[in-house]
Amino acid sequence: MRILLVDDHTMFRMGLVMQLQLLRPEAQAVQCDSPQAARAFFDGSGLPFDVIVLDLGMPGFHRLEALSYFRGLCPEIPCVVVSGNEDPQLVRDCVEMGAFGFIPKSADAAQLSQALDCITSGNVWLPGSAVSAGPGGTNAPAPTVWSKARVHITERQRDVLRGLVQGKTNKMIARDLGISDGTVKTHVTHLMELLQVNTRTQIVFELARLGIRIQDMVAPPLDGSLKG
Repeated sequence: MRILLVDDHTMFRMGLVMQLQLLRPEAQAVQCDSPQAARAFFDGSGLPFDVIVLDLGMPGFHRLEALSYFRGLCPEIPCVVVSGNEDPQLVRDCVEMGAFGFIPKSADAAQLSQALDCITSGNVWLPGSAVSAGPGGTNAPAPTVWSKARVHITERQRDVLRGLVQGKTNKMIARDLGISDGTVKTHVTHLMELLQVNTRTQIVFELARLGIRIQDMVAPPLDGSLKG
């Protein structure tokens, strides 16, 4: 596993690297103290990374600007945000911008290990504080809607859902699947209705809350539905 760690706090970077070495002795971590330094490293080495671990609060970058910078620089590499700010709205905003995860700086080694496993497998990892409540902000019991979805969801809807969780736009999903943007939009609308949410970001949160992984989106539908 190759990890690019971008954070302007030297002590935090060193501590995180020590944890990573204990959790993943085979992991290789490259440290950069700013997005600009990371860009220079990319330009100079061209080395591939499995994941980018990014601090949001760096000088010269306000709120989500650093995440936006890396999503534009290397959109093919999963990017996970680390932050001392655990505001649920900030977590949602990061997911909406395409982050594959949000790790609070208060996370322990076990959470860090779980997050890295999840993200490098293509899944979104979110802290429990962000997904303990449903889309409406209540702590209601988990709905049975996903068990219904496993019966009624079509294979094509699984394909669309997988792309959505990976942070792809409707246009990107349409290109990957060889269908129109309008067809993708229709599938997304049906998925929102199925999961009883109102936005693409809420879909990601609801799946995380229900423990649905990206692997669960590639199995053939149990009801034998055809692609639509």
